[in-house]
Amino acid sequence: MLNKLTRINIYGLGGRAALVIGFVLFIAIVATDYLTPYELNLTPFYLFVVLLVTWNSGWQWGLGFSVLCIVAEGSTDLLTGHPYPEQIYFYIDNANRLVIYLVAWGLISQLKIQHEREKDSARRDYLTGLLNQKGFYEAFSVEIARHRRENSPMSVAFLDCDNFKEVNDGRGHNEGDRLLTNLAQTMRANLRKTDVIGRLGGDEVAIVLSKTDKDHAAHVIDKLRRELNAAMAEHGWPVTFSIGVGIFASVPQSEDEIISFTDKLMYRVKSSGKNNVLTEEFTAFGAGR
Repeated sequence: MLNKLTRINIYGLGGRAALVIGFVLFIAIVATDYLTPYELNLTPFYLFVVLLVTWNSGWQWGLGFSVLCIVAEGSTDLLTGHPYPEQIYFYIDNANRLVIYLVAWGLISQLKIQHEREKDSARRDYLTGLLNQKGFYEAFSVEIARHRRENSPMSVAFLDCDNFKEVNDGRGHNEGDRLLTNLAQTMRANLRKTDVIGRLGGDEVAIVLSKTDKDHAAHVIDKLRRELNAAMAEHGWPVTFSIGVGIFASVPQSEDEIISFTDKLMYRVKSSGKNNVLTEEFTAFGAGR
């Protein structure tokens, strides 16, 4: 049953759709429960609805459906005439059902939390906590689609650490890891939560600045570079930064155009002496350079 729920979720059943389907199933099960003999136990079907809603729509909705299901089963028993010799057995039976629903609801809620954590960790760089290449490109695709829909500007920056190899090889990999961790912390502290930051390689980082034009991007990257230089100086790391910033007034049709354009800007900085920022607006002519 859990595998079935997981497949449903993966193939695009959102929270709202799950609520609609869950409610339709719930009504159908209640009607069936009312029309069939008491000996036909439909608790597993009610339980399926609870699991479906909890997994796809969240623990709050799952709890609500748990209560709905126990109320529906108890009410159906009363309306159809339960066969219990004593009234107390009716309450005990329904209490047992409630325990089943709540245990299943609690377990599936915790499992969904762990599932989401695993999904997130698979898209995070283990060292810096930034998005890894897979996570970055997934988030990048979402940003591109959103900016195309809203027809808003977007800026993309590629940052490379100059002389990182000198630190990593000369002072040891642990020191190199400390540098990258500090780099990530400084970037998160100086960029918005809506901006997308990904570690694409050993010392190369990509940044998507949402709804950011040329002037705003220049201000953000200039401030970020100052903070990064200060962090490097504080720890005595001889590292500077080569940064290419592509400005996209409208998003190109091809994601590769964005990556290629910005990557070339960064390498132009590297080849002309490093430790600088090159910002250019994307044009059809500029894309081919």
